[in-house]
Amino acid sequence: TSNPALRLDNGTNSVDIGIATSNGALLSGSATNDLVIARNGAYNIKLGTNGSTRATIDASGNVGIGTTSPSYVLHASTADNTIAQFQSTDNRGAILVSDNDTNSYFGSEGGSTYISNVGGALSSGQLVINSSGNVGIGTSNPNSIVDIRENATGGQARLRLFNTDQTNSTAQSALLFMSPDLRANGVEIAAVKENADFSAASGRDIAITFSPVLNNAATERMRIDSSGNLLISKSSLDVGTV
Repeated sequence: TSNPALRLDNGTNSVDIGIATSNGALLSGSATNDLVIARNGAYNIKLGTNGSTRATIDASGNVGIGTTSPSYVLHASTADNTIAQFQSTDNRGAILVSDNDTNSYFGSEGGSTYISNVGGALSSGQLVINSSGNVGIGTSNPNSIVDIRENATGGQARLRLFNTDQTNSTAQSALLFMSPDLRANGVEIAAVKENADFSAASGRDIAITFSPVLNNAATERMRIDSSGNLLISKSSLDVGTV
């Protein structure tokens, strides 16, 4: 034999089961020491039930549940749509994800779901979806389908919408679309380019257009150009025309 081990001893509560070689397996422990389950060499540890492997610890330390080839420190795989459940027995439950300088919380509390990097409670939530489906940014109690709030003391609370296309064309726009009825087309308030080439700051001129809906078609009816001229049923200024 070469380092075989099988010891069950209740004199001092000691257990050794396995082969303690470089490629062997070992189970050891006692009442005063850790329980050690080890597999030496580049081999996996597998746990199974009912004739199938249920969990795997591979040679690099990755843990797989439902997979024998885990790609990450924890890798869960299942054909079910719900992969895992993390449950708290009180009114708040959160998962903490951290890097070397930031904590991010993904949680549920009081019927709401929240994301925050400033605290683990709903009151700290920077993005919240409540039980009515309302989305809050900067508020834990959104009162409309989208409720955005910012405490900009002495400054501006600002909502920014950018089209990131930088093509030299006048086809790009940034648009707000609104309809009072799901069956109807929506009115449009848009920011549109007046010049195609925005390479130089001096040529970056933008107008605002307003397009109401007639017979379910949105058509531009009014425009405020970059010079402040109000154009009604026109898209460009004619001399002597308001």
